Amino acid sequence: MALVSDKEIEAFWRDGVVVIRGVLSDETLASMAKPVDRALGSEEMNNMTEMGTMVVPPSGGTVLNDPAAAKTGAPRGQFHGGTDHWWDDPDFEAFATQSPLPQLAAELMRSKELWFYEDSVLVKEPHTEEPTSIHQDMAYFQLEGDKVCTTWCPLDPISKATGATVYVKGSHRWERNFRPNWFVSQLSMPNTDGEEVPHYDRDDSEHLLCFDMAPGDVAVHHAMTLHGAHANVTDQWRRAISVRYCGDGTVYRFKRGTPLKPHHSEVSEGDPVNHPRCPQVWPR
Repeated sequence: MALVSDKEIEAFWRDGVVVIRGVLSDETLASMAKPVDRALGSEEMNNMTEMGTMVVPPSGGTVLNDPAAAKTGAPRGQFHGGTDHWWDDPDFEAFATQSPLPQLAAELMRSKELWFYEDSVLVKEPHTEEPTSIHQDMAYFQLEGDKVCTTWCPLDPISKATGATVYVKGSHRWERNFRPNWFVSQLSMPNTDGEEVPHYDRDDSEHLLCFDMAPGDVAVHHAMTLHGAHANVTDQWRRAISVRYCGDGTVYRFKRGTPLKPHHSEVSEGDPVNHPRCPQVWPR
């Protein structure tokens, strides 16, 4: 049975993002609460907490401490991020490979086959004052292809106040490559190629899409879509899991200055994405 309608597929390719309501069951979401807690308690996350307010870009990389966090005595939340939890946590692997997400991504991208690229935990504690900078996921991925997407799955109710994501409408169709940045600022990562990411006011409703979401909803955006997020100005946590997938025709394409995964030493430019660290997840 199809998970998405023709109208939702049209919206994905027109706008670069679509929200599919009620995809994940309460049972599935409940099963991921403890894995997310484990990720927050991991050595990677603990190191981030000790250093202050920071984030790891998609596909890992160097963390960046926000110096503004040290300039105020007021309690402030932190923005946590990490990738590839599935490598040593079977719950994350099951979520990415056995949940409805692979079918959802394949249907939206009109892809006959699908490979799992990586997972990511993105958490904004209460009163995390920094918005997430506008960025383009493909800038961080060592990939090339038109069928690459990110699924974004909240475990908490999402609104502008809690840190909802904003998307630049139609930016996936611009055929422009942007430099990766550090997430807590628009500062581009050194020695990277592409255009500087343009600035957008996060309340710019003419150019940006923003969705209220409930747990169980899934936002899916194209890897070329520019997007960022609001700060979390509430007393609530904003926990989300992202899973990134590759479809038909995707190949490895290495990008200067962006972090590499360990298995990238075992593949060559132009190779199809079929390494064991990128398992095929559709059809099942």
